[in-house]
Amino acid sequence: MRILRPGATGRRRAGQALPEFAIVLPVLMLVVLIAIDVGRLFYAWVTINNATRIAANYAAAAPTASFGAGSEYETVVRNESQNANCTLATVSTPTFAPDTNVGSNATVSLSCSFEILTPFIGGFIGDPVTLAATSTFVVRTGFVAGVPIAPPGFPTPTPAPTPTPDPSATISPTPSPIPVCPSGELNIPNLVGMTVGDARTYWTGPSSGFTGSFDPANGQASKVVTGQVPPVGECHAPSTSMAVTFR
Repeated sequence: MRILRPGATGRRRAGQALPEFAIVLPVLMLVVLIAIDVGRLFYAWVTINNATRIAANYAAAAPTASFGAGSEYETVVRNESQNANCTLATVSTPTFAPDTNVGSNATVSLSCSFEILTPFIGGFIGDPVTLAATSTFVVRTGFVAGVPIAPPGFPTPTPAPTPTPDPSATISPTPSPIPVCPSGELNIPNLVGMTVGDARTYWTGPSSGFTGSFDPANGQASKVVTGQVPPVGECHAPSTSMAVTFR
């Protein structure tokens, strides 16, 4: 009969667990890497879709702007896609159908190359993975039958009915109209109520006539403008910069 010393069974079980752990560890690491890659891939897909929407919105707001290499359009698109973990080789120019007039469609398609970290997975799905997105916005500035259409932020108010004068009422002074600016200056447009992205696109685009900077220069595209400096209606040189508050 074989007699085991006390504690021999426990040491044998501990020794058996080590090779089991060594077998399971690579599988666990592979699962973790796959989960990380899936998260990175989803983030890149969301970012490239958002960049495509911003590019199409820019084209719809300024259909006659420059879209070539080194243009403000290319800078905006690259700034929006720079954190995508996905290499954007070229910034494609927008296409307009049937033309650049109001009511036409401005379409932008972008694609990028996503590098996979997990070993062996590239052999099954390819490495790098190409992500693509397309967005279409309706052109909303330009001319219709030779008549200019106001850019966003300048809605035409519905005329209110003229009230019957009350003889006993105190007559209030008439608000001052927007001044006619001297030569070389422009009226500051109303950006309040627009999104920061639309306000930035309009101010820095050719439609406003201003060439100054816009603050914030990047980000906050979906926020709504609640205030602006300079205020609406003042006369300023075209090189004036605009700063907005938002919520």
